[in-house]
Amino acid sequence: GGEQFAWLAAADLRDNEYAIRNTYLDCSELAWDPSCVVGTLAADNRTDELVHAVYGEIKVRTAEKWVTTLNGRYDSIDLDYRDALDSTNNGSRDFSVSSWRLGANYAARENLDVYGNLSTGFRTPTARQLFVGNSSPSMRTDPNPDLEVETTLNLELGLRTRTRWLDTPIDVDLAIFQIDREDYIQSSAGQYTTTSGARYENVGDVTSRGIELALRSDASRRWYWDVAYTYLDSYSTSYDNFVLSTSPIAGSCPPGATPVTNPWPPFAAVGCATRYNNTGNNVPRVPEHHLTLALHYPPVPDGLFTAALDPTPPSYAHSTRQEQTNLHTLGDP
Repeated sequence: GGEQFAWLAAADLRDNEYAIRNTYLDCSELAWDPSCVVGTLAADNRTDELVHAVYGEIKVRTAEKWVTTLNGRYDSIDLDYRDALDSTNNGSRDFSVSSWRLGANYAARENLDVYGNLSTGFRTPTARQLFVGNSSPSMRTDPNPDLEVETTLNLELGLRTRTRWLDTPIDVDLAIFQIDREDYIQSSAGQYTTTSGARYENVGDVTSRGIELALRSDASRRWYWDVAYTYLDSYSTSYDNFVLSTSPIAGSCPPGATPVTNPWPPFAAVGCATRYNNTGNNVPRVPEHHLTLALHYPPVPDGLFTAALDPTPPSYAHSTRQEQTNLHTLGDP
């Protein structure tokens, strides 16, 4: 590298093994499950993950005040799942994914930088989502071996500066952003409910856009503080096949709902499945506004006392936008 040009090349080679072996110690709350016998195995499985990736970065000073950065990465990921208790869960999948980032920084003056970047990202399905699913007394989601990789496109524009307020130096970081997520991986029954026949799907696409503001006072002072604020508008741009499961009322389902057999005891119980088109609806439990306040005090050279306040305003509790959570505040001394 040098003052005008720098580069980096690297390889990421991983051979990971995740082994799970659980034994039943108490079956008193699992009377409905005939496979629960104290002392016997509840789970005995192994996931082998092989990652081969190459990475490169180029940084160029294109002008006296301009620095441009280009990153690229290619991943080859192999997943192999083996279940010693149920071989029907065994399976393998491999994924090949590329990602990149283009960024620029402009030093407008000594204490002011303007920056921007455009980048991509991805999230591969887990072995459980692909081959096993999720099972508990309150939830059942079937696996889907045909899941696709979830991808994102990210745009960010911002500025960083240092100013003074009440004779105290303050670092300021202000940014606007947008994240477009495609092939979002989730249970077809949503994050917080279950229904007969639910399984993991690429349910649709999500867009999140907003503003972030971070203020931090001079950490060399005896007392110093942080303030962080986020405005976030997160909604589904494509989510047209959602099934909500509810309990019947007086043994009957409401109009528009389909009666289904409950997969958990008592097996004769009837549930009600209603289809919704959630396109345009807010992502559940993501508040529009989020403010965090923190005050720091080091009583001794190697110690730090922090008091924080984190109020969270109401948000929709579910993607159907029928109920909202309440305002709550978290204090953390």
